[in-house]
Amino acid sequence: VIFNTNQPLTVTDYALGQLTVKKITKLMGTEYLVDGVKFNVYEAVKDDNGYYIGENNTKYSKASNDPVASGNTENGIYTSVLLEPGVYIVEEDKESIENVGIVGWPKDETKTYHVITVAAGANKNDGSDHTFENPAAYGKFVLKKVDQDGKAIAALSLIHISEPTRP
Repeated sequence: VIFNTNQPLTVTDYALGQLTVKKITKLMGTEYLVDGVKFNVYEAVKDDNGYYIGENNTKYSKASNDPVASGNTENGIYTSVLLEPGVYIVEEDKESIENVGIVGWPKDETKTYHVITVAAGANKNDGSDHTFENPAAYGKFVLKKVDQDGKAIAALSLIHISEPTRP
């Protein structure tokens, strides 16, 4: 490569970041990680009439209906691909919730998305900053007892859950 020594060389470092979310449900006070839930990530734009509400009650809309990233939870965690620094809307995919079957769709639609700011170099991977919690689905719930290596040590237990009675 030959450079013209009479001209300055400009190098720009575009540091990227990632966002991570955690997917849980609670059953009788115990938290369970939920696998297989799809999350879609959209670039956000400020919009006074936007549906999505972020920090300080700032309203946002999606810059496009096409996600810039998407993926499923594994061990209850979804981590995006590398993203440019900025504000993003992370939404649960309703169809994947229905397919997973052990969690229901929240009655409060604001619980189905988070507005997240991605900083350059950000890569916290435990999802603790952004947790999505859905109610356990009523009906059947399967528990699998495993050892520390993840190998099954007992037969699957099928638990029937009915909707709690209201006073």
